[in-house]
Amino acid sequence: MYGVKINWICDAENGYALKGSEEHQIGLASTNIGQLAEPFVNSNRNIFMDRYFTSYSAMQHLFELGLTAIGAVFAHRRDVLACLLKVARRDFYSTLAVSMHNKKITMISYVPKKTAMFFCCLHTTKS
Repeated sequence: MYGVKINWICDAENGYALKGSEEHQIGLASTNIGQLAEPFVNSNRNIFMDRYFTSYSAMQHLFELGLTAIGAVFAHRRDVLACLLKVARRDFYSTLAVSMHNKKITMISYVPKKTAMFFCCLHTTKS
């Protein structure tokens, strides 16, 4: 479709749509994540995201809502660290992971033949 973007959050086991929206505004990736994930706040669920939605701020927002997330990220995003972009001297099938000291967000760069980058966040339970 041209000009229409429909966002759904779906169950990973059966593919059923749990919540959806049709937005007609620009730059809504982070806003859509918050709206779609709203029913699942503090449920300790994991959200898998497309490159369109994945950003450091989105990961931080979901972590604050009690959700974990993982998603591929575009290399041109401004929140991707420069050390992850320098792949010219790296071996094939090498992985580089960068984790923040007091944050629970990790940035991963994997080089199979073409660089793939991911953000992920995790939380731990007191058990």
